[in-house]
Amino acid sequence: MLRRIKAGRTIIIYKHILILLGWFFSTILKEAKSMGLRHFARVSLLVFILFAASVPTPVFAASGDETTTGSLSVVPTIECLGVVISYTGDNNQNNSAVLEYREAGGNWKTAPQMYADRTNRQYRGSIFWLTANTAYEVRVTFSDGDGVSGTNPVTGTTTTRNDNPPIGTRYYYVATTGSDTNPGTEAQPFRTIQKAASIVVAGDTVLVRAGTYNGTVTISRSGTAANYITFMPYGSEQVTLDGNGTLVALFDLNEADYIRIKGFTLQNSAYHEEGGLIRLKGGDDYCIIEDNTIINPAGIGGIMIRWGSSNNLVQRNTIRADGDTPVTGVFWWKAGGANVFIDNSITSTTFGLWDGMGGGPEDSLGYLYDTDIYNNTIIYNTAKNPAKADGWDRDDGLQPEGGNINVRIWNNRIENSNIGIASCPTLLGPTYIFRNVIINSFWEGFKLGNNSYGRIYIYHNTYYATQEADGYKQTDYGVGNIVSRNNIIHAGRKVIEANTVLPDVRAFDFDYDNLYTTYGTFAEYYCPTSKEGASTLSQFQSIGIEVHGISVADSKFANIAGGNFRLQSTSPNIDKGMMLTGFNDANSPWPYRGSAPDIGAYEY
Repeated sequence: MLRRIKAGRTIIIYKHILILLGWFFSTILKEAKSMGLRHFARVSLLVFILFAASVPTPVFAASGDETTTGSLSVVPTIECLGVVISYTGDNNQNNSAVLEYREAGGNWKTAPQMYADRTNRQYRGSIFWLTANTAYEVRVTFSDGDGVSGTNPVTGTTTTRNDNPPIGTRYYYVATTGSDTNPGTEAQPFRTIQKAASIVVAGDTVLVRAGTYNGTVTISRSGTAANYITFMPYGSEQVTLDGNGTLVALFDLNEADYIRIKGFTLQNSAYHEEGGLIRLKGGDDYCIIEDNTIINPAGIGGIMIRWGSSNNLVQRNTIRADGDTPVTGVFWWKAGGANVFIDNSITSTTFGLWDGMGGGPEDSLGYLYDTDIYNNTIIYNTAKNPAKADGWDRDDGLQPEGGNINVRIWNNRIENSNIGIASCPTLLGPTYIFRNVIINSFWEGFKLGNNSYGRIYIYHNTYYATQEADGYKQTDYGVGNIVSRNNIIHAGRKVIEANTVLPDVRAFDFDYDNLYTTYGTFAEYYCPTSKEGASTLSQFQSIGIEVHGISVADSKFANIAGGNFRLQSTSPNIDKGMMLTGFNDANSPWPYRGSAPDIGAYEY
């Protein structure tokens, strides 16, 4: 029986025991021989040999193969946690880690499998669908056949953020009939919002009476976590801020934290590459931008988040690009982490959008992490009038590109974009893309590549295109760590177009999908030195990809013409998927029914 022995003192003890026993049996053998007891001597020798063979044999782990646990980071958003844990050692790369969580004092639950970044010696992963403003505990347990030293399991605690902090009851009032020499009371209001912005302190609320206001409101004061500074209309009155085509930003925040901007109509900014009708200019944290209507933002973004601004919440805003220049609905540039975008509607009725939501820099490791994008609707991301599109570059419905550590994208609806979702690149990962519906992209549903070696999980999406648009497209060389499960891809062109040598499970780990195309070529890829094509799913399966996948033309959607991509009871996608912890099991919002999960964004 072999036994792994790590302590040097234990090995020395075994060595001394063997030396002592060897001396003992040697003495017995000499005495037995001198007395002519040769049979007894042979038996004694056999006993010693058998005993020595039964002594545990020390087995040494190679230097550096043992795992030593490191620091744990837990970053909360409204409904999710991003978890990163470091380690050292494990040179032979055979350790594993399990992530668990619970509401404080509750029962432990298993989280989705963490991504093992062997290069940077980290495990990274996310926990989904939590309750806002609630305390949680997490623990990560390492296993390694070569041993684990340090604290194991590693535990941490955190509290999810509050998505609806109280509105302060100390008021300033603004009206078009007021004066900035007034005290700002309801009876004697200020004339400009800027006057109120220049004197507010934590806990103050600025109530703006009905009317149209001009001028940029610059905010450089801060509230606190318990006492936000709020700007909002008085009651249900309609308040419009108008830039008249000359102002770059209408609400301009600069190093202002815990600010809430709620319920305004903002319109007609001037074009500027750093413009946005609402702009978080730099170092603005824990701000809430909600329930606003943004019309004709001529700058880069309707809402812009820049230069390290983090932990902000952008929710329930309506952004309409009705002008003659394309814009990005929500734009970020070198923003910090943990920004959350929920329930926003971004549309174009005339010219189009560059990106529904997106930004950069895409080639930097240090940006776009712990970001949540969910329940948003993005429509007409390509110009409705193709003649006007000449000379302008429309791009992505959603563009999460960069380091992409624990970026989570789910339950969004994207229609008529050039590209549905682009993660090109994900440099570190993981990026989670799941339960989204993408309809009628002009180029492709998912854009990949650009030296994208971080893990991307693509689960339970529905993509449907009637024109010649690919499903997955790698735009250039360098892609890896893509895991595709339980997706419906109904492409008008190739299901997959890859500038990658296949089979390569590391680059394309695809299975349990429904992949169908009306095009002559099913997939195109390099294999291994020339570009090859597969005309059917079975040819693709012959190289070890989509072994359990299906290819069915009619998914039996409820009402394609009406935009309803739920499944009918006769859908071939029912019970054809794979169980994914945290995404379709009993602890998820979409527990599967039947013998297995359904393929696509919706469980029947």
